[in-house]
Parts: sequence; C-alpha cells; structure tokens
Amino acid sequence: MVALEWIKMRHGLHDDPDVVYIASLAGIDEHAAVGRLHWFWQTADQQTTDGVLAGWTPETLDRKVACPGFAQAMATAKWLKIVTAEESIDGRPRLVIPKFDVHISESAKKRAKEQAKKQRQRGQSGDKSGTDWGQGGDKCPPEEGTKAGHEGDTNGTETGPQNKKKNKNIKTPPTPPRGESEKSKKAKKAFQEFSGIYPRKEALDAAEPAFCRLALKTIPEVIQAAKNYRDWFDQSDQELRYVPYPQKFINKSLWKDWQHGVPDSHRTRDGPHTTRCATPDEINREREQRRQG
Repeated sequence: MVALEWIKMRHGLHDDPDVVYIASLAGIDEHAAVGRLHWFWQTADQQTTDGVLAGWTPETLDRKVACPGFAQAMATAKWLKIVTAEESIDGRPRLVIPKFDVHISESAKKRAKEQAKKQRQRGQSGDKSGTDWGQGGDKCPPEEGTKAGHEGDTNGTETGPQNKKKNKNIKTPPTPPRGESEKSKKAKKAFQEFSGIYPRKEALDAAEPAFCRLALKTIPEVIQAAKNYRDWFDQSDQELRYVPYPQKFINKSLWKDWQHGVPDSHRTRDGPHTTRCATPDEINREREQRRQG
C-alpha cells in the first residue's frame, strides 16, 4: 500500500484566536480561513523543505487562495513572514512560514507519529481484547527489548498488573481552591481607600501588590498613617515631588513614623503644621528639654 502524504493539523483550529483574527482581517469566516491555511501548508510541504517559498509575494498567495489580503492577515497574526526583494540576499521576494520545522517538516511528522504510537500503546496496555501483537486491529508491535503488556513502552515504565496495584496506592494531592481569597478581596477594597487618601497618586499600580501583602490587622494602621501624612501635607509647604511614592511608603515602613501623628522630624518649633520645619538641632534640643522636664 502506498503511503499517503499528510500534514499535521490539530483539533479546534477553527476556534484558535489567531485563526479568528486572520479570518476577521481577511473578511472571511473561520472555515474558509482554515481551508486556505490547509492548502498553503500542504503546498509548502510539497515544494519546500524549510518552509521558504522563494519568488512568492503576498499578491501570489492572495491570487492562489482567491482572497485579497490573506497573506497580510497571516503576517499580522505572526503566521507568515513576508520578505521583499530589497530585504533578500538574492533579490528575490519570498514568503517564510515560521516554525516550519516544528509543525510541518519531516522531523515534525516523525515526532507526531511517535507521539500517536505511544498514545496507542498506553491506551492498549492491559487491553485483553487482543491476545498477540498483530491481532485486534491497528495495535502497534512492542519496541525491541520489551514485553507486550508487562514492560510497556520504551521508557521502561511498567504497565502490567503489578504496576496497576502500585498505582492504586498513589494518592492524588487535593486541587487547591480557585478564585480570589477573602483576604485579597478585603485588602483590595482597603487599597481603594488608601489610594484616595495618600497625597501622591503616581505609581499606584505598583503599590497595590505591596499593600495587599500586608496583614489585615496592619492595614488600618497604614490607612491611619496615610491620613496623618495627608493632613500634615495639606497644611505644609512641602512640594509634591518630595512626597514618597506610595510603594516606598509601604515597603520601607515609612507609615510607621506617621501612624500616631506627625513625627518629630516633620514638626516645627511652633507646631506640626506651620510652613517652616524644625532643624535637626532644634529637634534634639526639644527632646533634651522633654527628658529634663
């Protein structure tokens, strides 16, 4: 029996997002797009060994598949590379199929055959409907050096009755729960409050993961610290550019300096909200006076 030429096409190709995109760009439905892709791939398989169609232009492909713009649609979806005459070494235009060696080349077909063969072997190991290899339909012969039904496929894995008993003792770990945790939901809701309070609104996206990693009991303290900082900032003459980014305020634990009010480093001689901040010497003198008093 003469072996038939073939190319590999996977299930669900009509619903592939790239195929849907190509069909949309070309103004055709997905079934028409898949049919044209099949013709193009089989032509490349017959005429090339590397997926390079020398002398072809986008207009050539559009004419052959009777669909203007089809080549450009494939190129936009990264399923085709268009090389102009100016870009090529020999001055001839060409169309190049990306990853041709992975999907359509002879080595790709060989890999597909081996994979299908192993799948049949795994599915038929332990199947008692056939007695010997060569009977019972399209069963494949065992690899050299193995025993059918006992030593399994070429990787040496046992598929006989003993291995079935072993498999019964293997416990599958529980599947972790999916979805967003309750802590994450609460943290994200609290971050909305924090982002509305904190004076600097830049890079909030970078601050959110750091905020959500905080313990739930710590979040109210951080929000209170942000309020204290905002109140001080609103009555001070500090420029916004000197306000720490929210991510730094959280990661560097700057909020701890503000959770109980205005820190000494931001107080003035006459109170926390006047326009001139106290110098380090004035802060040290104030601390010394408190200790002596």
